[in-house]
Amino acid sequence: PDFGTSDVGHRIRRLRRLNATPAVLEEIWLDASYADRLDPAEMSESLYLYYRSALGLWITRVEDRVRLGIVPDWAPDVFGPRPGTPCVMVERISWGQDGARAEVSRNWIDTDVARYVARFG
Repeated sequence: PDFGTSDVGHRIRRLRRLNATPAVLEEIWLDASYADRLDPAEMSESLYLYYRSALGLWITRVEDRVRLGIVPDWAPDVFGPRPGTPCVMVERISWGQDGARAEVSRNWIDTDVARYVARFG
């Protein structure tokens, strides 16, 4: 991914659950200029809270783009949609308090379990 201050990033992959049911598959790239390394044991379910408390990074703006994507081949068996099948995907770009692009992510949503919702205000 192309970041604001670096071409190098940390990749975070995780499976999000809704009421214990696998719902969203995430692949997140955090600009490496915010941390030399990430410790998965320190990360909370809320990555933005982790960024703020552990890295001093505040996400101040995001842009989401919703489209049809293909479930990646690394999807775990417990995720409903199978690898290679189409599903709703949200691409997010996040900017930090310094105005630089801090994070980019892709989120594949199992629409039998969850929906994409945007709230303002």
